[in-house]
Order: sequence, then structure tokens, then C-alpha cells
Amino acid sequence: MAPFARARINAAEVPIAVNGPTISLPQTRTSKPATLWLVRYDPRTIQVAIRAGENGGRTIPHRNIVRDLVSLGTWNGEAKSFKLPAGVPGLKNALLLQAGRGGPIVAATRA
Repeated sequence: MAPFARARINAAEVPIAVNGPTISLPQTRTSKPATLWLVRYDPRTIQVAIRAGENGGRTIPHRNIVRDLVSLGTWNGEAKSFKLPAGVPGLKNALLLQAGRGGPIVAATRA
């Protein structure tokens, strides 16, 4: 199985439930605590002029540019709820559950 296929399977291990402004994580056995991250990104395609490097002088389209990364808190395997902060006009939200300090993403969803 390709690494990306394995990552997709692992990302489904912990369901992240979003119901309005409430985010819920279930009780699950986990070997280490995890951090729930709110990722705010711009879904538009933006043309970016590259000034240096191998692409210097070119204009390259960028999409889904991360504009904000906020830790919503930690989760240790016990059922827990988090509050989704108010949205930012023009930005979309994603939630990432990251094991340990800088470990693998164990769950992800759009919010």
C-alpha cells in the first residue's frame, strides 16, 4: 500500500465530529496525547511572483494558502469537546489532530 493510502486510513481512526460551533472527540485508546489544530486557509487561487531560486522570475498559482494555525487544545483519549472560534470571512477551516509533539496526523476534517 502506498504511504498516502496508509495516511488516509490512519486519518480516519479518530472521528472528529463538528456540530455548529462544537467540535467533539470520542473516548478512544491512545498511546500519547494529541493536539487539535484549527487551520484557516484561503481557498482561492492566487498568482504569486517568485523572486529567486529555480522558479525566479515566474508567476506560479498557489491555492489553499494557510493564513492561520491555532491550537484548540490537547486530547488524551477521553471524550472531549472544543469550541470552534468564529469564522474569518473568505477563509475556510480544517481541523487536524496531531499525535505527540510534531507527530503524525491521526485525524482530519473540514469544519
